[in-house]
This record gives sequence, C-alpha cells and structure tokens, in this order.
Amino acid sequence: MIQAVLFDLDETLIDRAPAIRVFVADQYRRCAEVLAGVTAERYSEEFLEVEQFGRIAKKLVYPQLAAKLGLDDGAAEILLNDYTAHYPSYATLRPEARPTLDALQAAGMPLGIITNGVAEVQFGKIDALGLRDRFEVILVSSVEGISKPEPAIFRRAAERLALPEASCLFVGDNPAVDVIAAEAAGMLAAWLENTESPWPAEVPPPRHSLATLADVLALVPVEPGGL
Repeated sequence: MIQAVLFDLDETLIDRAPAIRVFVADQYRRCAEVLAGVTAERYSEEFLEVEQFGRIAKKLVYPQLAAKLGLDDGAAEILLNDYTAHYPSYATLRPEARPTLDALQAAGMPLGIITNGVAEVQFGKIDALGLRDRFEVILVSSVEGISKPEPAIFRRAAERLALPEASCLFVGDNPAVDVIAAEAAGMLAAWLENTESPWPAEVPPPRHSLATLADVLALVPVEPGGL
C-alpha cells in the first residue's frame, strides 16, 4: 500500500511553461541596457532554445545564450543573477495542485518533493507559493549533492520518511529522470503526461499515466470526494 507521495517540482506541481515565458519577457525589460541591440523576440527565442525546456542548468544556459547573442561574460553573469533573484516569484501552481495536496493531506498522507536545481531558486519557488510546510521532506539536488535520475536521491527521500521505497509513489513529468529513475530506486511511479517530454517509443509504457495531477488520487487511499 502507498504510504507517501513524492512529487517532482517543475512541470509537475508547477506549471512552468507559461511562467518562464513571462519571466523572459520581463527579464528583457529589466536588463535592457545589457541586451541593447538584441530584440525582445530574438532574446525569447534564443533563451527557450538554449535552455531546452528547463533541462539545462541556468549556470550553463546564460553563458551559451550570451555567446549566441554576441554578449560578454559580464552580461551572462548579470542575467544569471537576475534569474536567481527574480524567477522564483513567477512560479505558478497547476490549477489542480493545491486541491490535490489538500486531499492527500486530509487523508494523512506524508508528502515530499524531489527536484533538481539550485537551492536558492527551488526553495524560492516553493516559498513563493506557500508550500514548504505541506511537505515532510524536500530534497533539492544542489543541497543533496546528488540529482535525479540517480537512484540514491529517491532512496534518501524514503529513508528520511522512515519508509521502504516500495511504499512510496513518485509523480513526475519526465519519463527518464522521474518515472524510470524512481522505479529503478524501488518506488512506484506515475507519469504526468507532458507533450514536451513525450514517453519514448522504445521504452515499455508507464505503469501509471496521469492526464492531470488530480488523477493521482485514484492511486492512493483517499476517501471518495476528497477533491
């Protein structure tokens, strides 16, 4: 029986795609002096291409972006610092995230987050959304010194919950980094369907596929009508 539910953060609890587009437009305006000679349209297009839907760490994104735009290393540092300072406030929950968490908590289900990223940014997003107190464990790769898809980070989360891996359900949008990795660590996993991270054809289909985050409630012992 599932005794805890763990979540990925970006594109699972957080609806990242619209937030990052708004952020990039605002960053262009905030950093107009540094970006003089670059159009807003080009900046947005180049940023989204270089960051590969959030798969590339921003400490790598901004130097690559600056090089493509003909900017120097100083510009890359300014843009990275702006991202670290401002991006967390742009975080937006999926509409069904809060009621889903409410239902799980009402059922007494321990909750957790396992996310890759920089602690200042990831905790900043969690705090901007008022979520920190909802989770018994939050593991951020830069703090833990290990990252998904390494099985050790999933096992560490289970250990902190004092539960066997097999009693934990992990929910994420990335087939390899979230779902396949969690199962390799001994957890049950559910894939939150995402057109930006389609399920690879060469891999057997996921055991559990969720059209929306609320569908997780069908997998855990939650009273009917809890959502």
